[in-house]
Amino acid sequence: LLKVYPTEEAALAAVSRNSAIVLPYLNRPNFISGCWTALLDMMSEEEALEVITNNPGVLASNPVGLKMQKGGVIKSTARVVDATESFLDWIGWQGLPSSGIK
Repeated sequence: LLKVYPTEEAALAAVSRNSAIVLPYLNRPNFISGCWTALLDMMSEEEALEVITNNPGVLASNPVGLKMQKGGVIKSTARVVDATESFLDWIGWQGLPSSGIK
């Protein structure tokens, strides 16, 4: 992650938003670097950084599958994820109490 995000603080913020990117049973280091490379093949570094800031979970994708997507779709999806999470934070969403889903 430190090779992808510009600062350690940005990397820690990404992990805080989506811990799946560092859980070894959900992700692999080559997925992170592969996804970053795939994003850079589709868009500028600035745009790719915006995508992984808005939706860090994209770095837990399979890079082969990510390469098959259109850059515009990836950017739009990242904005939707960011907006949804911001809204849930704003309303104080804590998950469903009876289901354990958070």
